[in-house]
Amino acid sequence: MRGLAGLAVLLLATSSAQAEAPRPRLERVLTKVDLSAVPYVVNSKTIFLNRCAGGCTLTFGSTDSRTNQSQIGQGTLSAFSYGDASWNAVKQCMVDTFSRFNVEITDVDPGPNVEHFEVMVAGTPTQIGLPNGVGGIAEYPCNGPGACEKYIPNSIAFAFAGVYGDSGQRDLEICATAAQEIAHVFTLDHVQDPSDPMTYAPYSGMRQFKDNVYCGSDCFSGRTSFNEPCGGAANNNDPQRHRCWSTGTSIQDDVKILTALFGPAGAKAPTLKMTNPLNNSTMPPGFPVNVECTSSDQVQEVNLKVDGLMLGSLTAPPYTFMVNALADGPHKIQVVCASKLQAISTATANILVGRACTDDAMCQENYFCWQGACVAGQDAPGGLGAACNDNPECVSGVCATDGDRSACIIGCDVSSNNCPPGFGCLDSGGGNGLCWEGYEPDAGCCSTGGGNPGAILFGIGIFAALVTRRNRR
Repeated sequence: MRGLAGLAVLLLATSSAQAEAPRPRLERVLTKVDLSAVPYVVNSKTIFLNRCAGGCTLTFGSTDSRTNQSQIGQGTLSAFSYGDASWNAVKQCMVDTFSRFNVEITDVDPGPNVEHFEVMVAGTPTQIGLPNGVGGIAEYPCNGPGACEKYIPNSIAFAFAGVYGDSGQRDLEICATAAQEIAHVFTLDHVQDPSDPMTYAPYSGMRQFKDNVYCGSDCFSGRTSFNEPCGGAANNNDPQRHRCWSTGTSIQDDVKILTALFGPAGAKAPTLKMTNPLNNSTMPPGFPVNVECTSSDQVQEVNLKVDGLMLGSLTAPPYTFMVNALADGPHKIQVVCASKLQAISTATANILVGRACTDDAMCQENYFCWQGACVAGQDAPGGLGAACNDNPECVSGVCATDGDRSACIIGCDVSSNNCPPGFGCLDSGGGNGLCWEGYEPDAGCCSTGGGNPGAILFGIGIFAALVTRRNRR
């Protein structure tokens, strides 16, 4: 659904020198995430705990963990300041808290091209434009009780470690805040049980997600921060109880909700293969995407994304999608297969799209027909082998250099050496390759315009490959 998402906020009690449990408050904002495009199958099983070593610079915009962009605020968060022992305790607590679910808790950045959830465990709220005393904050994918999407993809939640001080409960409270804020992204509301991470109530010890818990503990003057009434006959006359936004009832099952999203710990990933298109292949504007997927736990569904946008979902074989009318140039095809236990496997193919053809005569001037598509040649601007300085100058989106010259290249499959005549498929790792003019795979050499033999760097900022020797023409 498109519409409202909330901000779940933890406000620290500041009247005591001892760290009490944070006092959360819920607010609501219009999200910039198009929740109507969120796939049913969760897009990642990774939760990245970011201690912001050297600082985390956050820019304002539609939230995306891959680019450190958030609609919550902007600025630079200072690094987690309590040392390695405290950090390791927070991380281990988060690992234990999510141990029942098929989730990876890591403090290693997955990188700018990998979908993931993130909690920035660092800094203070004022550093990104929030009020003093906020302990944590996250977007919330609901616009009313029982009216929620399953999650917000690539979201960033915040646990402002800098406000917690030096109490004995500090590491556990930071952990509970991180767990609560990222769980808001998965629709969990606040609950009354003090031993559950979703509570506002004080508690001594590590909290664990529970089933069959009443929502509440976040009531002020008889209403929640979502302006929902607390108490009344429908809520057993308890002034601290209210309807759960996650379910629309007074009861929330944390464990069942998280298990439905991620699956149980140890769920086995399906066996997945994309048989068409192949990685680094050239395709016409319309083509089928053929997928094979099997699972001992049965396949729930297979999803297709093109350039990051969800285009289709299938729940039964044959898993064949039709992609139509892609623009000329590079594109990313991604398929995700999920088992009945929500374990997932992902396969990706980078392709180059051109006008459909069967021979060179069907292509425009300075283009040639290759693998059923018209490909820009060396005499076309940005064509294969044409000189370049940066990736955007190339039709394929990739500019490569051997140290002596830079040229536009297309990808290839090393096992089949599927490059046009005059070009060879140079291995760039993982079975992927780059078509380079004059490279001879069998001879282990290539022809270049000159320079000293040695390492050849391919793909400005992208690839590196070592060739044992080079021949001049």
